Amino acid sequence: MGFLLLPLCFLSLLLIVFSAAVHGANSSAFLTLIPGDLYHSSGALLNEIKALVGRHPDVLTMETMRTDNKGYAAEIVVVTYNHVKKQTSNKSKFRILLSFGQHGRELITSEVALHLLSVLAREQKILGMKPQCFNKILENIVIKVRS
Repeated sequence: MGFLLLPLCFLSLLLIVFSAAVHGANSSAFLTLIPGDLYHSSGALLNEIKALVGRHPDVLTMETMRTDNKGYAAEIVVVTYNHVKKQTSNKSKFRILLSFGQHGRELITSEVALHLLSVLAREQKILGMKPQCFNKILENIVIKVRS
C-alpha cells in the first residue's frame, strides 16, 4: 500500500499546479478571444524551457529526440527532473512520463508543462505546501516532461 502513496501524492501535486495555471480562466464563454500575451508561441515556450534548464542544471536536463521514417521526420524535446542525481541506484525511483502539447489548439497544456517545470526547479512555489513535504515527494521520483 505504501508504494502507491508517492505516485498519488505526485498526482495531487500535478492537479494543484494545473489548477493554479488555469485559475481565473473564463470558462463560461463559448468562444473566447485569446489575448496575444496570455500564451507563449512555440518558439518562445522552447526558449523559456531552455533558459529554465540552463538555470537549474542540478535538477533539470534536456534532450532532443529525433526520428524519421519514409521521408517524414519528428522531433520532440524531453526535460528530465531528477532531484537526487548522486544516488547510486535509480532503480528504486518511480518514473513518470508527462506529455503535453499534442494538439495544436490546446494551448494551456504546454503552459502547464512550463509551470510544472518551474515548480520542480523551485522558481515558483505551491501555496499551502510545506517544503519538507515537497522534497519528500520528489526525492524518489524521476519525471520526464515531453512538450
